[in-house]
Amino acid sequence: MLCLEFYGDPHMKMDLCEETIRYSAYRKDGLHLAATIAVAPGDATDRIVYAVHSRELDEVRLGSWEHAASPEEFPYSYLFCNIAKERLAPCGPGTHEMKVFTGKNELSGESTVLVEAIGPENTVLRAKNRFDALSPEVRANAPYTCVEIGPLPEKNATYLVRVECRLGKRSFQDLIPEDEVTGTRLYRVYGPEHTHGQIRTVHMPRCMASVNSTDYMAYEQFLKTLGEKQLIVPNEYSIVAVDNPNCNPAHLHCIDLTNDLFDVTSNVDDPVYDGHNMLRGIRGRIHWFVTRHPSPLFFLQLVGPIAASDITERETCLQTA
Repeated sequence: MLCLEFYGDPHMKMDLCEETIRYSAYRKDGLHLAATIAVAPGDATDRIVYAVHSRELDEVRLGSWEHAASPEEFPYSYLFCNIAKERLAPCGPGTHEMKVFTGKNELSGESTVLVEAIGPENTVLRAKNRFDALSPEVRANAPYTCVEIGPLPEKNATYLVRVECRLGKRSFQDLIPEDEVTGTRLYRVYGPEHTHGQIRTVHMPRCMASVNSTDYMAYEQFLKTLGEKQLIVPNEYSIVAVDNPNCNPAHLHCIDLTNDLFDVTSNVDDPVYDGHNMLRGIRGRIHWFVTRHPSPLFFLQLVGPIAASDITERETCLQTA
């Protein structure tokens, strides 16, 4: 399914990218993703962060911080703020202290970054699909999605921003293999370098070889310009995988990860589950992985269930075809 990769002005630095991923047993739910980034634009002249993901992402929007602790909201921001004790602690109007854990065994030594949380209440900041003007048919087969985040305020600060989106439809089927014999679905979470390689060598050539190749000229041209920008590798890359309650009794589990990732699931604080209505039903089934050092090369494999009704529906379709 791949992860987001980020590009921007050479002056930009990113302390953290934490991707919170909600998994479901049902195909129609797709896969919900929230990327929380802490980015310092510095003296950048182009103050937009370009977040790129393979194939189509839909429902792209800027996440609000207003209901971070609300048990009525899906726990994207709630998890980010509370997964570790005082991960994000307010220390002034709009300002927070954020813990970053990179490079230390089992999160034993963390550093603190001062961040300003901004969201849709900021009328200037936006998160939009660069190719929104293209037809839905073209975007449904897109080789990649570029989400433009910004422009960041003209101030020397580190900004905390959350972008929410969904992987569904044809992209979900392309990127997430299924084994209906075992009733399982394989999620391969690759780092940004592999993401870019897949776009450049697989998805883009496939689009340009199609009969509708002219529809994808804008994607090809912009992909070339990304090479002129800086690949921004976060100091810490964090992946939080959340089992959806509809996965009971089967559940998501990790089967493989590279040496540049920690499995720090045991560091999820117990009060996280009690503090949120949805999380109470999946106690012990939040999975947390953190890079040991700034890395664009990590790899993680997770396995989860397919809903029995989805398998039956597909078998029926094959029989009647």
